[in-house]
Amino acid sequence: MGFNVRIAEPDQHTDMSTFARLINSADVMIGVHGAGLNNMVFLPRGAVLIQVVPFGGLEWLTSVTFKNPAKDMEVLTDPYVVHKQGGWDALKTVYLDKQNIRMDLDRFKKTLQEALDRLPPA
Repeated sequence: MGFNVRIAEPDQHTDMSTFARLINSADVMIGVHGAGLNNMVFLPRGAVLIQVVPFGGLEWLTSVTFKNPAKDMEVLTDPYVVHKQGGWDALKTVYLDKQNIRMDLDRFKKTLQEALDRLPPA
């Protein structure tokens, strides 16, 4: 599709200025819902953020923290998420035990294409 994929997983030893420059060089940032998405503040103007929301009934949280504040910005949101598949036990497994998100890449391709289409001309 034309993406140059770079995976960044900062930890307590990551140099913040180097990490910020990496994020600032991105046209599209994809991340699982969580505190790490706060790094979007380093994205350049016109970049696209794609938030991946795991199952577990987190729609309200993702709306309050990202969707609602972004209504006045040019932000793409996808409200479709898998609802209530296991309740608290599933939520705990994903967020507290070991998060392991597997994407349906055929389905996700449409979202990636929309992200590319929303980028400003080069």
